Amino acid sequence: MNQQVNLYQLALFERKEPLSAAMMFIILAGVGVLALLVGALCLWRVSVLESNLALSQSRQAAALQRIGEYQRQYPPRAADPVLARKVEKMIGERQARMALLDLLTSGQTGNSGGFSGHLEGLAREDLPTVWLRHIRLSAGGHNLLLEGSTTRAADVPLYLQGLNRQQDYAGREFSHLQLTQSEDNRQIIDFLLQTTQEEKP
Repeated sequence: MNQQVNLYQLALFERKEPLSAAMMFIILAGVGVLALLVGALCLWRVSVLESNLALSQSRQAAALQRIGEYQRQYPPRAADPVLARKVEKMIGERQARMALLDLLTSGQTGNSGGFSGHLEGLAREDLPTVWLRHIRLSAGGHNLLLEGSTTRAADVPLYLQGLNRQQDYAGREFSHLQLTQSEDNRQIIDFLLQTTQEEKP
């Protein structure tokens, strides 16, 4: 036996009731209130940002004003020409001293031991009648000029003989000897002794 079921009966379908006017009003009112809240929040946020912007602008203006005051109070300094010349002079002196130091330490001056031996040799030869007024050593001690005075002209060769016994003056030849009578005292004779430019070893 067959049984038939009618699936198209209206009782089996779910009925959808249309929204009522009251429900539509409540929904629209909720949406409107939500929009008002969002708008109020946006307006509050904009006002906060505007107040922060105004505060930042006022601070910037105050900072710029202070910078202007500092610039007026402390203007940029101009270069002092006197000080610049002093600095250039000091730099030049330092370079000259460094060049002299390099020359002295390089051993190119011709006499690394100094002139103490020469001066000691002159000091050892002591004749009461002979005295020196001017001593000049050059070319590392190779060139020598002696200026002095004596009360006896014959003592000058004796002084040179004694000087020749000193180590730094052994074998040294003098190319120039000049004797003149002193203008201040007629009893004193001035002398000048000078070696040759190239000494024999």
